[in-house]
Amino acid sequence: MGKILFSTTQAAKLFGVTPGTIIYWVKKGKLETTLTAGGHRRISDHELLRVIKSLRLATPTELAHLEDKHRTLKVLVVDDEPSIRQLIQWIFKEHFPKAEVEIAEDGLVAGWKTMKFYPDLILLDLMMPGLDGFRFCELVRTTAPLKKARIIAMSGVQGFDFKEKILRIGANDFLAKPFDVEVLKQKIAEQLRALNSEKKEEAHGA
Repeated sequence: MGKILFSTTQAAKLFGVTPGTIIYWVKKGKLETTLTAGGHRRISDHELLRVIKSLRLATPTELAHLEDKHRTLKVLVVDDEPSIRQLIQWIFKEHFPKAEVEIAEDGLVAGWKTMKFYPDLILLDLMMPGLDGFRFCELVRTTAPLKKARIIAMSGVQGFDFKEKILRIGANDFLAKPFDVEVLKQKIAEQLRALNSEKKEEAHGA
């Protein structure tokens, strides 16, 4: 597929700014454009995606085709137990090598990394110091760019209806600790299939 070209007005809508702002960015060298035979400015989809990423903005659906083609799966592992973080990192390295994995030892660090990293999949321990997994899950589900992130909640505490509560808040699955590696791999694979299915549906509906 060749490059898709956008007018300055179309680009302005993607950025949520005025066409005059787009022209200003072009004149300042922040956006590269081409000229049509009639002298009209056009901006490629690749160039728009580059600038959107540099500004740390959420990728609009009009440019999702580029991100899906080039991006790697982003995974955030949130757990205060070093051994659990290391085990999950190993699982991804061995079985999902194309994934980009970030780790966080508590909910506060996870909140900061999430807004910088925009993960596709979050493996979330529920009992952590500071911001616990329940409150973190609520934060994810009420933040627009993160609403579609898949969440696998984990907990070693039993008998407190944790599973029902976290699924009600917005987690996609639950895993009790201590867990079997094969079970975790299966749950990860299920969430990846769900992610791919959602992306295909969005592409057909765009």
